[in-house]
Amino acid sequence: MTELKGNWLQRNWRPILMVIIMLILLNNYIIAPYVMLFFPKSALVLELPPALFTLLTIGVGGYVIGRSAEKIKGVDNGK
Repeated sequence: MTELKGNWLQRNWRPILMVIIMLILLNNYIIAPYVMLFFPKSALVLELPPALFTLLTIGVGGYVIGRSAEKIKGVDNGK
């Protein structure tokens, strides 16, 4: 609840982090392979530490469990 009362960054840092991780995965597994087909030396592939997947799993899992708990409790959150 304290985060919800904070500024914009305090309320949204977790979703922003998940979007950044998803953009890295999109780059490495979808964009870069196609760029490498046409320009083999110009594609940028970021190195992915194993902890990144753990963080993504926890983040997405936490969101899913949190939303399920809200729905069970009947919390609307304006949606």
